[in-house]
Amino acid sequence: DHTLFALEAGAVTFNKKANGRTYVSVNPITKAAE
Repeated sequence: DHTLFALEAGAVTFNKKANGRTYVSVNPITKAAE
């Protein structure tokens, strides 16, 4: 069981690398300028 906590709201992506590890990224959601 692994728990992840993100400090920014965004889309979570999981990437498998050649060494067999899985990397997790949080891509922030940017608001459109008003």
